[in-house]
Amino acid sequence: MYGPYLIAFIDDASRLITNAQFFWEQNYTAVQMTLVLFVLCHIVYLPDCDIIFA
Repeated sequence: MYGPYLIAFIDDASRLITNAQFFWEQNYTAVQMTLVLFVLCHIVYLPDCDIIFA
């Protein structure tokens, strides 16, 4: 069985998992979606980041 794949971004200094998501494929689109949500939630700072679980 292949998948689901966990794609996560980890901060090196604090060892904090900043964003993580499961995907059925391991490809560029999955990494891009995870990166976009990371930027929206942590750099732009959306007050309510529940769009991850939608």
